[in-house]
Amino acid sequence: MYPKIHARPLLSIAVIAALNCGSPATFAAERVLEEILVTAQKRAEGLQDIPIAISAISGDEIKDLGVERSDQLGSVVPGLTTSATIGGGSIVNLQIRSVGGGDILAGVESRVGQYFDGVYYGSTVGSMSGLVDLERVEVLRGPQGTLYGRNNTGGAVNYISKKPSGEFHVKQQFTIANFGERRSITSVETPIVENLAARISYAHEEQEAYEKNNSPIPEIADIDIGSFDNDTVRAALRWTPSDTFIADYIFDYTDQTTAPHPGQLLAVGPNSPFFQATNSGAIQSGASRLTPSPGTGFRVDTESQGHSLTLAIDIGDATLKSITAIRETDVFNTGNERDGTVLNAFFTKSNESNTVDQFTQEITLTGDVSDRWSYIAGIFYYDASTDSKEVLYQADTENGPVDMTNFPGDLKTTSRVQDIKSLAVYGQTTVTPPVLNDQLDITLGLRWSDDEKTMNYYDPSIMSAGFTLANQLNVSDSWNSVDPMITLDYRWNEDLSTFIKWSQSYNSGGFNQRARGFVTGNVPLASVTFDEENLEAWELGLKSELMNNRVRLNAVAFFYDYSDQQVNGPIVQEGVNTSFSLINAGKSEISGVEVEVSALLTDHLSVNANYAFLDSKFEDFPGAAPGENTASMNTPAFSPKHSAYVGILYEFDPIEIGQLSYRLGADYRDDMVGANAENDAGRISRRAVVESRTLVNTRLSLSEIDIGGGSGKISLWVNNIFDKDYQTWITDVGALDLSLVTFSEPRSYGIDFTYEF
Repeated sequence: MYPKIHARPLLSIAVIAALNCGSPATFAAERVLEEILVTAQKRAEGLQDIPIAISAISGDEIKDLGVERSDQLGSVVPGLTTSATIGGGSIVNLQIRSVGGGDILAGVESRVGQYFDGVYYGSTVGSMSGLVDLERVEVLRGPQGTLYGRNNTGGAVNYISKKPSGEFHVKQQFTIANFGERRSITSVETPIVENLAARISYAHEEQEAYEKNNSPIPEIADIDIGSFDNDTVRAALRWTPSDTFIADYIFDYTDQTTAPHPGQLLAVGPNSPFFQATNSGAIQSGASRLTPSPGTGFRVDTESQGHSLTLAIDIGDATLKSITAIRETDVFNTGNERDGTVLNAFFTKSNESNTVDQFTQEITLTGDVSDRWSYIAGIFYYDASTDSKEVLYQADTENGPVDMTNFPGDLKTTSRVQDIKSLAVYGQTTVTPPVLNDQLDITLGLRWSDDEKTMNYYDPSIMSAGFTLANQLNVSDSWNSVDPMITLDYRWNEDLSTFIKWSQSYNSGGFNQRARGFVTGNVPLASVTFDEENLEAWELGLKSELMNNRVRLNAVAFFYDYSDQQVNGPIVQEGVNTSFSLINAGKSEISGVEVEVSALLTDHLSVNANYAFLDSKFEDFPGAAPGENTASMNTPAFSPKHSAYVGILYEFDPIEIGQLSYRLGADYRDDMVGANAENDAGRISRRAVVESRTLVNTRLSLSEIDIGGGSGKISLWVNNIFDKDYQTWITDVGALDLSLVTFSEPRSYGIDFTYEF
């Protein structure tokens, strides 16, 4: 008999904050891999004990891996593809197993959910986050609708922050790097009164431009490309009046100003307005970074704050938990001149503002009926409103650019206002039947979801002869679904288990916020609304620990049958492909394999590696012509066939002044189709592919330095050692027969110093 770990007492969950998440054990006569505890199933369990494809990384390890932001997590987690978007420095594109992404507008949610201390963040706007004061990150791959409030078909990324311990502790981190980067993170925790403790963190980071801006436009030329100036404050209070009750209050505030790498002209076709100028050399284009920048750019100002209150009480063998949260995010983009060239021409120039307000309430009950029977049940409510406005100060017509600076507001402002309300009831139960020597667990889950959305859209459509005010639309719709799940988990012995999981999941429909030219009576609602999507998933998994717990090997194979997948594609209005936004692909199939290995090769040398194979294809994809199937001409975006990571850590024998260690890591990502690929085979193969790349990072650290009764750590590091000039995002603008590309940051290097007592 090999029993599983079921629910642990509430305060046992709290002590996870004191545990290392995935690092090798300290030196001993016989080193072994440490147990990794996670709360993916709303209770403290060993990562090897749960039948879920999950990766967990501790906050300290994230720092050592060179991961500073959420868009960098994909480099070390199998099956997760992350990138900053062409839309601005506040947005991260997350995809797990080819599922996620969507549009980058405020009213669109990703199918990969981000949860911060159990609080769901809905909009993609403002989703780019610095990883500050984290205990660990858990990435769950595949649908998780019977465990989480929002029914995310792709998976979930859980950020778990450090909580007050009740003891006085101070930690100060400094970073100095090239491009004038300066970073400071200060964390202080202290007892206040008996049973009440606080933890306060403040982070400031700034960086100068890493690229010269060559724009002739004054509003654009003063934007320092690659620069940022960010401040983050986080305050946490924990009240523990008894052994069975915990109250956690968290406040966070972020103020960011960034100037991300803008889109540059990648390629043009014969019908592009830049075709002749490109051929003559008057303007530049290409698949490599152009330095100085070819005159485009924008500045993104983000202000976000949130409050959350988590109450948890043990009731016998059960824990009742309530998470209540509010959040407001404001994002303002300045100087959106995005034609990808030094010319002050053609593309619209604008300022754009986005406001997102959300309220969430989740109540869960987890517990054990007996040693053979555990359960989790929850109810989730989500209420969000988004308000997006784009104010034009230059527009393009067939008669050339028009200066709109002095136009009335209603003639130059596009407005999108959306309200989202969602209610869900979910749960799952795990039973160990008295058969097969009690080595089989059966988990059954069910979810009911109900979603309602409304949108008010106003667009002063730009016409060749001038401007019109005819385009205003008010729409509303609702969707609901019941989705089951079943998992069979068999433990062959204490170190080996296999599982098979089948589930159905759903993501609600919505409204195209990019569709233009709405004229009453001429545009069918089908051009405005996209339908819900449904995913049927099969997973076969293996979890094992070998060689006396010196090797951990986990693997999973999966197959998805996707119906009405929401993808970026052409919006057809009156038989004309007018723009790109979310549409429903008729059918797609996704399959793949993911493998993770951690090994202590010697008492000094450890290796962590992962590999993901992904085969994603459309079976049905609508073209611009009614009834046209262009599946053979399209490839799902941001779905690399191969990706891998290998990292080594060598820990030297302790020396008199501390512990010396060396870390080297390399991650590979295959080429993949970028965003908004035009459904034309030639265009996809020529200019909508994000090229493959291999990145290498390294770090040399001296830790456990005794300084005045505290502990210090110094690290020298280099990210992107070989200065790989790689692409992060591509947009194919079919209507203009051209594509735009953004690039990553160049090589960076610096020194970190940490002191704590």
